[in-house]
Amino acid sequence: MALTTCIECGKEISTSAKVCPHCGTPKPHKEKTTPLTWFVLLAIIAIVISAISGGGTSSQPVSAPTPAETAASSRDTINIQNGVKARRLLIESLRDPDSLSIDNAFATTDGVICLDFKAKNGFGGMNVSNAIYIPSSGAFATSEMKGFAKKWNYGCANKKGTELYL
Repeated sequence: MALTTCIECGKEISTSAKVCPHCGTPKPHKEKTTPLTWFVLLAIIAIVISAISGGGTSSQPVSAPTPAETAASSRDTINIQNGVKARRLLIESLRDPDSLSIDNAFATTDGVICLDFKAKNGFGGMNVSNAIYIPSSGAFATSEMKGFAKKWNYGCANKKGTELYL
């Protein structure tokens, strides 16, 4: 049994004593700090310092978008709006609008919206079809409508564009 001195009266007591037998002081000796306690304390201090100093990352000022980025963002917004309009026009043209499944939709670089879709026909069978919406003229056509081939060849055939998720 090891001996230490009481923090109150200074007399020798056992390190396992809960109360000093001389003066009655509870916890009469200093408790040793374990290595785990020191490790946790240092970790907390490191986290606080890192948070205060910004975590070691340099803060870059946020720059304003370039005119090209602004134009691209505006074009994307317009393409999405036109895509939604094309979808609405397509739904209005179908016999069974609930059966619509759009497989592919994209906006060409000149803003034409091209759609590949499936929908039920009047007999209940599924048709695979196409639709085109030309925002500049407001023209809309599906592959079942007169004049579709000319519009499709003008606006969508062999063209690439931005994919739309409608």
